[in-house]
Amino acid sequence: MPTAQVTAPGEAYAVIESWLSGANLVNCQLYENGLWACELQRPGNYSAWMIWSSAGTDIDVPIPDNSAFTDYRDWQNNVNALPSDLTVGEMPILLENSNP
Repeated sequence: MPTAQVTAPGEAYAVIESWLSGANLVNCQLYENGLWACELQRPGNYSAWMIWSSAGTDIDVPIPDNSAFTDYRDWQNNVNALPSDLTVGEMPILLENSNP
């Protein structure tokens, strides 16, 4: 493995740190299927949920039609339109209501 190069886990760490930095961690919950969900809030009515699978398998997460979330960010911080059903793996994603 070459040295002095950022690996995928290192990239993910930096992105997730940016999601958490300055945010208020309101609540975390582990569901029976292995899904973790942590609620984040920031000033200006920003809210987000960081979710990931701890089950070792992907988990389908239905997004309610009345959800306040508008998009999601993957672990590389790419912003994507929020579908009505999302598949979540071991790498966290961030559901959010607006760009921070």
